[in-house]
Amino acid sequence: MKNQDPQKRFYYYFIAGVVVLAIAFVVSKSAIYIKESITNKKVITGAVEKSIVD
Repeated sequence: MKNQDPQKRFYYYFIAGVVVLAIAFVVSKSAIYIKESITNKKVITGAVEKSIVD
């Protein structure tokens, strides 16, 4: 680890940063989706009930 060239170390940090950003993006997206699904739950259940009736 000590005799690694700094470019390789930067490369690992860069990958780690990208992974963290991707995870944060997915978490925020899913949080927004969950929030929307909670607000749209009545609409979804109404549509499901209608499709069951039909």
